[in-house]
Amino acid sequence: MSQRFYKVSHVAEVLNVNYSTVWHWIDSGKLSALKIGRNYRISEEAILDFIRESIKYQDKKEEQNQLKEGLMKSILKTYYPETLAKERVEKFKKDLEQLENRHKED
Repeated sequence: MSQRFYKVSHVAEVLNVNYSTVWHWIDSGKLSALKIGRNYRISEEAILDFIRESIKYQDKKEEQNQLKEGLMKSILKTYYPETLAKERVEKFKKDLEQLENRHKED
């Protein structure tokens, strides 16, 4: 089975990025390319590998952001108990409002 190779411009178009972005990926080693004479070609396999790695990176980044958010909430509750108190007051207000609405219905 023969492998397909694509021009840098075609890869840029398919991935909806600037031509120079693809060159940056090649120069940095993130995207493998084959030099043929004065031209570069990128294999379909290299494109798929690059996409897979990009997805893994995004998943890790999202996971890190969730951890940071959880940590910040924990710090706020530990060092700023008034924040926790405000949350409790808001919950109490909502609960009270629900009780009042039930009472009005009866």
